[in-house]
Amino acid sequence: MSIFLSAIFLILTPLLTVVILLFVWIPVSAISNKFAFWLRNYNRSEQPEPIGMPTNLRRFIIEDPIPKKLDISKIYCAACGTRNPAGSAYCINDGVYLQ
Repeated sequence: MSIFLSAIFLILTPLLTVVILLFVWIPVSAISNKFAFWLRNYNRSEQPEPIGMPTNLRRFIIEDPIPKKLDISKIYCAACGTRNPAGSAYCINDGVYLQ
């Protein structure tokens, strides 16, 4: 009788494992992964806009992180106020680096 019970136990254990895997573990993990993906996207799309930051600046920082090429000829010197016609990064009067 005990041999019969142990044989049934040895057969049913792998079958029960497969049933649990197919009908319980896989659907639960799939649903939790879907929920986690939805939650990540929901949190990302519902972020409030930072206070004091204009929308165009926020768009530049978040959506376009690579800056555009800077036209150096349109930069004015902060010290003397002259425009830089030569196209260099230094002021033509005092050699200060233009920022």
